[in-house]
Amino acid sequence: MIRQMGLFGGAEPPQGLTPQEKVAYILEVRPAARDDDRELMLAFWELFDGLTTVLGEEGAARFAAWFRKATHPETIRRRRAEIQKLGGGGGALLPSPGEAARRRALDGAGPPRGRR
Repeated sequence: MIRQMGLFGGAEPPQGLTPQEKVAYILEVRPAARDDDRELMLAFWELFDGLTTVLGEEGAARFAAWFRKATHPETIRRRRAEIQKLGGGGGALLPSPGEAARRRALDGAGPPRGRR
């Protein structure tokens, strides 16, 4: 039997991890999160964002049960993106100019640059 080697040791999540390292940690210690984005999100919020501290044990359990049944966040995000495509929303439902500029800066999108 081949055993996958762990990247992280110990029971407590390591401190000072990048978001990518946090996700890798969760994928290692919670195999169910490898197949389910909702489980990944819940684990991330629990381990790194203090979900249980904010909501308490019972509240966090109730939220997790609800979240597993709610419309998937990616479905909502994709519908927004479809509506906001150029021409699709008629301009009335587009993000604010500041948010549009922030998104362009993040993904490198924007108007084509002139040729050199």
